[in-house]
Amino acid sequence: FVNRTWGHFFGYGFTRPVDDMGPHNSPSHPELLARLGDEFVKSGYDIKQLVRWICNSEAYNLTSRFNGDKNKVDDPSAGEVPLFSHMYVKSMTMEQLYDSLIIATGADRAGSGGFEAAQQRRQQMMADFNRIFGGNAEDGDEVTVFSGSIPQALLMMNGTLVRDAISGNPGTYLAEIGASAAKASDTIVINRLYNATLGRNATASEISRLKKYMGANRGAFYQDLYWALLNSNEFIVNH
Repeated sequence: FVNRTWGHFFGYGFTRPVDDMGPHNSPSHPELLARLGDEFVKSGYDIKQLVRWICNSEAYNLTSRFNGDKNKVDDPSAGEVPLFSHMYVKSMTMEQLYDSLIIATGADRAGSGGFEAAQQRRQQMMADFNRIFGGNAEDGDEVTVFSGSIPQALLMMNGTLVRDAISGNPGTYLAEIGASAAKASDTIVINRLYNATLGRNATASEISRLKKYMGANRGAFYQDLYWALLNSNEFIVNH
């Protein structure tokens, strides 16, 4: 269970595959796995405590960037043994990507209607995501992660959810931004869009480049920027 939980947060467990453990398949970090296992038992199998230990570990809080010679030989996707010297980039599941889009955009609240109408739109969008990602809700199929297939990429570029997200219709986050844009500087609005999608401010270099493409129609520019951020690798993958 400890191995699976570690693998859930890092993308890789201490063994490969994560459920193949034994003398024939030694873990990459046996002391750490043994210590976590012992402490998990002592805690009375407290899952929340196990999650706290993992998420507060130094390894989990590392950047996903390579750091020169210190961790360039640590790429499990290439078949190397995971050393956990940096955070590994992970694709989100369909549910995670869908919820991230809803939270970042408020697309389910686009248009008229109250709570029930928003719920209906949310269910329809979820059904579209499930279908494109290869799942079948009626048959209980497990949907795949975002692998960048052509249907998945098209869904992100011009699917119903993304179209509603950048429409600027009442209820969406872009509509909220537009209502206050007249009183805010371009830098403030750009940073709001960056924070809504990527959880950070735009860098000085990004703001400088973006302003070069800003024309007289600021509303159209913000729509284009929002669309680009939602389709960026930084938004789509967990890193």
